[in-house]
Amino acid sequence: MARGRRSKGGKARKPAKSRKPAKRAKAGSRKPAKRVAAKSKTKKARAKAPAKRAVAKKKPPVKKPAPPKKFEVEVVEIETVEEVAPGVAVVTDYEVIDVHPAEKKADGSGSSS
Repeated sequence: MARGRRSKGGKARKPAKSRKPAKRAKAGSRKPAKRVAAKSKTKKARAKAPAKRAVAKKKPPVKKPAPPKKFEVEVVEIETVEEVAPGVAVVTDYEVIDVHPAEKKADGSGSSS
């Protein structure tokens, strides 16, 4: 079996070719240089903030709640008894509820006799 080359330097290479110097990039692809004068400088925070002028804030108009309305409730109970067949009676209960606004009662003290 052949073990190949076992020399210290390994395979001899050709000498490297001399290269041309790199050309300067075109203006379109080149990144613009950073200008020190154009950079904003950090401002130191003031020890005390300037006082702002006090202005009253406008509040939205508040609607007053409507006074509670008075209602009159009338309950009418109806009971019917039917004789469907001889000896068989059917009793039905109804309850009718009527709710309407209360009428203002005017005092009749205007006339004196």
